[in-house]
Amino acid sequence: MKQVGMKLREAFKNHGPSNGLAIFNEAVKEKKIDPYQLSIRGMAEGMIGDSYYQNLVAYQSDPTWRMNLREQSVVDTSNFAAVQGQILLTMIRDKYQLEVQSVNTFFRTVPITNGNLSTEREQIVTRVNDIAMVVNQAMPYPNTIFGQQYVEYPAPVKFGEQCNVTAEMVFADKTKQIYDSAASVGEQTGMFEARAKLRVLLGIVNPYSANGTAANTYNTSGSIINKLTTFAFTDWRSMNTLEQTLLNQTDPSTGYPLQNTIRDVFVIPTRIYDMRRVFNATEVRSTSNAAVDTLISGNPLTDTPNLYTSRYAQQLLINEGGLNLTQASSLVIAGDFRKALLWREVWPVTITQLPPGNLREFDMDIVLSVKASGFGAACVAEPRYLVYGYTA
Repeated sequence: MKQVGMKLREAFKNHGPSNGLAIFNEAVKEKKIDPYQLSIRGMAEGMIGDSYYQNLVAYQSDPTWRMNLREQSVVDTSNFAAVQGQILLTMIRDKYQLEVQSVNTFFRTVPITNGNLSTEREQIVTRVNDIAMVVNQAMPYPNTIFGQQYVEYPAPVKFGEQCNVTAEMVFADKTKQIYDSAASVGEQTGMFEARAKLRVLLGIVNPYSANGTAANTYNTSGSIINKLTTFAFTDWRSMNTLEQTLLNQTDPSTGYPLQNTIRDVFVIPTRIYDMRRVFNATEVRSTSNAAVDTLISGNPLTDTPNLYTSRYAQQLLINEGGLNLTQASSLVIAGDFRKALLWREVWPVTITQLPPGNLREFDMDIVLSVKASGFGAACVAEPRYLVYGYTA
């Protein structure tokens, strides 16, 4: 792969460092270059020269060589670091997005802009009922009121991982290990965020607290009844059961039913095809007994909700949620997820590269370092927009 390095060096000379790097980035994105087919050492020798290996050996052992190498080849060395760093950044970003893409869809992201990194208390509008909305002649209109009710959100947490490339790894041409390490950074960071959100959706973690009182997201009794423990999803009738449960949820201020709609449905992967079959059926047939005619009609489910799943769900439900395999496989969660759930975000997952010439390079011979870092918390804004059903 020395030839690739030489071509890159030529591109940097002809088009400038930024344009040369942009050309390379585009080739990686379009899959014209497979990083695993490259040699990190070969690219270094192609970009910096055949003596790159010997120079780096001397660079490690002789402080004078360190200064000479920096002075003589700083441009080529930084270009090499930029190219390799871009490969690692792309791998991390691709793996991260693959892990969180489905879960991110049904969490509403709310940036934290007030600098509060602890728990957050958000006031809720207290609405008036029908009788209070009547306005008599020369009387003022009633106001919505802030401050009488509130929801408390958990504090955000910072998470992430980094991939360090040492001079020794370049010497030994540990290309695959380096790229595998970068991919795992993206995967592990994405898994952390996805699982944090899933634990809240699945009711394993219950961060909901209203007016100073903590409560489970899903309940079989009390002011919020949105958990069905004898539920099995089989056909349109099952969907009706979920809808009626949601329609029974009332606004805590007015006592009237909420505007609840099933926009989203979540199941574990083994049920995804069953659900699609129910939602996409073109007709429904039913009979009460052999002596009557068969009733044939179109599918009563005219509005198809968004259907979600996650490969982590079953494991989390069994290992952390206290369900057995039968219970976990029957689980269905429905409702309006983006109304019910939110992700309080200090900053989104950001992938950065340590610049060359840093202190860690001097102290530890780390020639390249990339990091994925995120900061946020999964929260329940209003559990009345969710219904949870399974067979106990």
